[in-house]
Amino acid sequence: MSTQKRLNYLVNLGLAAVAGLSGCVAVALTIGAILAGLALDSLMDTRPLITILCIISSVPLSVIVMLLMVIRSARAIEKRQYGTTK
Repeated sequence: MSTQKRLNYLVNLGLAAVAGLSGCVAVALTIGAILAGLALDSLMDTRPLITILCIISSVPLSVIVMLLMVIRSARAIEKRQYGTTK
């Protein structure tokens, strides 16, 4: 395998790994929402309400962030591989 092909392969593999890490970002966002909800609940003395709202609102946010990461990585791979994006 030539040096240029090997470099392209390694970069594409790295971009695919970034797309795979989007699931970890979703977990981090959910944990952050739980911690923020618990902190706000203790400040406002509304024990489960704000925590539940933060967890529910973190679900669509994490889905959007995952989609953006995967789409951006896929476009970068496609651009490096074929020189164009659709």
